[in-house]
Amino acid sequence: MVGIEHLKSGLSICSHIGCNNGCVYCVLSQMHEFKGEPKLIINPDSLVAQLTTKECLYHKATTPLIINNRTEPFLNSTKSATYAILDELITHNVSNPILIISKLCLDDTIKQYFSKLNIAILYSYSNVNSDINYTHFKKDITILKQHIPSESLFHYFRPIIPNINDNLQDIYNVLDIFRLSGFAGSIVSGFRITESNKRLLRYSTENIDRTHKFVDNNLYDFVWDFSENFSYPIFRHTSCIVGLLRKERNMLGYFNKKYHCNKFCPNVKQCNTHNVYDSKVIEQELNQKFGSDLIFTINSNEMKISSPVSQEITAYIKNAYGIPVKADTVILSPSEKILTDE
Repeated sequence: MVGIEHLKSGLSICSHIGCNNGCVYCVLSQMHEFKGEPKLIINPDSLVAQLTTKECLYHKATTPLIINNRTEPFLNSTKSATYAILDELITHNVSNPILIISKLCLDDTIKQYFSKLNIAILYSYSNVNSDINYTHFKKDITILKQHIPSESLFHYFRPIIPNINDNLQDIYNVLDIFRLSGFAGSIVSGFRITESNKRLLRYSTENIDRTHKFVDNNLYDFVWDFSENFSYPIFRHTSCIVGLLRKERNMLGYFNKKYHCNKFCPNVKQCNTHNVYDSKVIEQELNQKFGSDLIFTINSNEMKISSPVSQEITAYIKNAYGIPVKADTVILSPSEKILTDE
């Protein structure tokens, strides 16, 4: 199914077989039934048209869109749909920030989109020898630089896994390659700690937050030093790239937090700008969209939600208005529940 999925960082316009309960759930618990081959069962024009429906958690110009995030967007079987979705977004005059994450090299078709859409390419390379691009990523870099403006091209280094790809010298070498290649920065991200993978860590996981991706603080000290030594931007979150595309602060509130934010981010000025909330506009728009299902109050600093609310809705509100959200009861998405229950 090509469908619209609501992620913490925005909407994922995704492509997978047989997904009746949301693509994350499909991928994590049911992909063995589908032989891993994505198929298109809804046309891109119908897909993009869903963005305007009341049920879709989409806010014009603000909600980030992640294209085919639950598969590889540039497989031979998916890239025509990826480009068709981009064409539809142009037709609908969509100005929202758009992210495409890929381990494959893009052909020159991508060139035409940067002047028409607010788009960033995140080339995913994590220095793991089983990765599809392990042996030829340097060749990919050369081609990507020919097709993609430097300010729109980022390196995605994820996940950092203990005893797999966390050697500091190796990380240095990889970051240096992308720095010298003129990329706009690298995102360095971790992995979720669960009962099944906690054995990978060298120490107790008792005090580790299992609701967020984990990277050892010593590693972040190391990559921040790299960033400072070379004035090369290193980010922890995809939402930081969204902020760059929007030319606004990180709407999920990660700015100025240790191990989340560093001074060489080109968006520091925007993130240090105080956000003024128009509570009347927020209240009116949320009441139109959710009605009495969403019970909330807004003060000068944050929104408080007293009714049960999904993670997807809280992320939608943050991205749309940049207001901090506190909820009494947060309903986990299917994928988050699977990971938490592990």
